[in-house]
Amino acid sequence: MTATPGAPTTAVPEARYVAERLLATVREDTGRADVKASVLLSVSLGVPPLVVGVGQRPPDRPSVLWLVLVGAGLLMWLAGSLSLVRAMLPHSGTERVGPGITFFADVVAVHTAAGASGVAEAVGRAGENVTAWLLTQAVDHSHILVRKYRYIRWGAGWLVPGAVSATAGLLLG
Repeated sequence: MTATPGAPTTAVPEARYVAERLLATVREDTGRADVKASVLLSVSLGVPPLVVGVGQRPPDRPSVLWLVLVGAGLLMWLAGSLSLVRAMLPHSGTERVGPGITFFADVVAVHTAAGASGVAEAVGRAGENVTAWLLTQAVDHSHILVRKYRYIRWGAGWLVPGAVSATAGLLLG
């Protein structure tokens, strides 16, 4: 990592340990977020076939209320499922602006601009202040984690009312 204004630095020897623990915690939480999203997505994709498979069929003459409730339920289910898929997709960038090589997109950008020697130079600069590099990486991964949890909240926020709406429509049908 190049020395940039505002880059985190410290002379405290224990700071590297704290930075390593912080980064490990963020990475563990990212894994848990992926598991949560995948479980919710599995449930959201598995329930509709079960509901349709139990013999529920549309009424011969569906009412407007039935159409609205089932249609809204389907749209909310779709929005929730897409939000959960978005949470699980790999994130190819960070919100950090400036030099540093902490994420695969950074490696690709440096390699594209300066080749393998540029990557080696960036790694060398990062090694000059490992604690700052760890903290920058923790910040980068924290931004990704925040986005993942935002998509999970959106997904759950769409799925719950969607399930209630579709269920009400099927019960009224």
